[in-house]
Amino acid sequence: MTKAYLNDLLPWLQEKGICNLFIVLGDSFNPNRSDFKTSSEMISYIKAKTLDYFCIGVAGFPYDDCKITALKEKIDLGADFVISQAFFEANIYKNYLEKCKDAKIDVPIIPGIFPFQSQKELDMFLKLCKVEVTDEFKMKLEGENVMDIIENLVLDLHNNLNVKHFHFFTINKLEITCDLVKKIQLSL
Repeated sequence: MTKAYLNDLLPWLQEKGICNLFIVLGDSFNPNRSDFKTSSEMISYIKAKTLDYFCIGVAGFPYDDCKITALKEKIDLGADFVISQAFFEANIYKNYLEKCKDAKIDVPIIPGIFPFQSQKELDMFLKLCKVEVTDEFKMKLEGENVMDIIENLVLDLHNNLNVKHFHFFTINKLEITCDLVKKIQLSL
């Protein structure tokens, strides 16, 4: 992302009535081709150009405590909400919320949910995102339907942590995710 491109893009987005942005560096980020070396720099630039027009979201990483300081910096620069990387156990999210609270991060942290359908899909996700799951979760996979596991995770977060908003990583599986959401709605 260059400043010149962003200078053209921001007014265009405003003209179209788009006011929510999700700022991430992305998997193929190349600092040699960008005017911004970090997402914090981009957030600061956007806020300087547009004040509070845009509601800015950033990524949160429940499995990486080292990134909480960088997350706090993004919030201090004007990020308005966080979408977490996908996780598979409610205690991971709960611990993450506590660590963020300790770091004085006080914006909504929306849990990221990845509705995988098979062990192979899960393994690919775990490898790609460098995420590990507990032995307890692995044992759960052997005895339960994987979509039931995801449904129970969402219901657990809703019922026990009062979570009202979720981000589903559909990864081109919209129909499966829609079916999951309908099933969850019936259980609420």
